[in-house]
Amino acid sequence: MNNLTLCGNLASDPELKTFAGDRSMAVFAIAINEGFGDKKRVYFINCVASGKTGEAIAKYFTKGQQILASGRLYTAKKDGEKWSEIKVAIDRFEFCGPKKDAAPKPAAADPPADDVPEFPFG
Repeated sequence: MNNLTLCGNLASDPELKTFAGDRSMAVFAIAINEGFGDKKRVYFINCVASGKTGEAIAKYFTKGQQILASGRLYTAKKDGEKWSEIKVAIDRFEFCGPKKDAAPKPAAADPPADDVPEFPFG
C-alpha cells in the first residue's frame, strides 16, 4: 500500500503551474518538525497536487499555514540525471490550525496602576 499522511506547515507559498488543456498543478513543500530542544529536526517534504485539489491549495494556503494532507509517494527523475527525487502526490487535504484570516487575540493588558488592589499581606 502506498499511502502517506502528513501534518505540518507550508514552507513557502504554493506555486500554481498551468499546462495546455486547462490542466494545473500546485507545487509546494511541507515542513514537519520532530523532537524538541537540541534534538529538534525539520523535514521538508516536496509535494504536488493536481487539478481542483492543487487549485484549492494554491488559493487557500500560504507560507507557514498548517495543513493535513494525504497522498502517495512517487519518484520524479529529471532528464539525463542519474538520481531521482521522491515527492508526494497529494490527493486529499484538510485545514488545521487557525484560519489564515483570523487576527491574533490581543494580549491581556495590565490593569492601570491606580486599580491595583491592596493585599493584606506582603
